[in-house]
Amino acid sequence: RSKVSAVAGDCSLPGLGLSETDRATLVKQVNIVFHGAATVRFDEHIKMAVKINVCGVQAMLQLAREMKDLK
Repeated sequence: RSKVSAVAGDCSLPGLGLSETDRATLVKQVNIVFHGAATVRFDEHIKMAVKINVCGVQAMLQLAREMKDLK
């Protein structure tokens, strides 16, 4: 069984754009999180940049708090 899996999501969407199934799997099985999603475009509209770079991080932190086996 692979220890690393890609999961489709979108930091600009509610709930990180995760499906219910993916979210449940992450909460139950993940013990290490690497979050690298961001917009680094200097011409990005400020509302979108905040949505991705600030709100996306907050949503990822909330998800991490729910993970039962996080180390």
